[in-house]
Amino acid sequence: MKNLILIALCLGLCSTLAAQPLKTQNVIIVTLDGLRWQELYRGADSALINSKYTDNKPAALKQYWAETATDRRRLLFPFIWSAMVQNGQLYGNRDMGSKDEVANKYYLSYPGYNELFTGATDPRINSNNAVNNPNTNL
Repeated sequence: MKNLILIALCLGLCSTLAAQPLKTQNVIIVTLDGLRWQELYRGADSALINSKYTDNKPAALKQYWAETATDRRRLLFPFIWSAMVQNGQLYGNRDMGSKDEVANKYYLSYPGYNELFTGATDPRINSNNAVNNPNTNL
């Protein structure tokens, strides 16, 4: 009996919501191709700062290093950690269990974007060549 009442309540709620006019007019998706998730969520990486690729290590440490990952990420990406997180949503912090991976076998940008916008892999989208995507998407 409890299940029937719960189902009836859910159906009633769904029909009420479905009858409401939609207010969303735009969807804006920002993707950062090639960005390492570690730096977005953890900030500057000491191994990279101290590597042979950093010309001025003291300046890099002064500008981007802090004791906590939260402080380091704000130093490295101030706009993302102020404006974007207050007005949007971020996904992909593996330290918090938000793991997102492509399902295709190519690990290239265009097949990944096809998945992002269509919700499925397509073996025809298998390179980064500039071809029109035949799939319906956002």
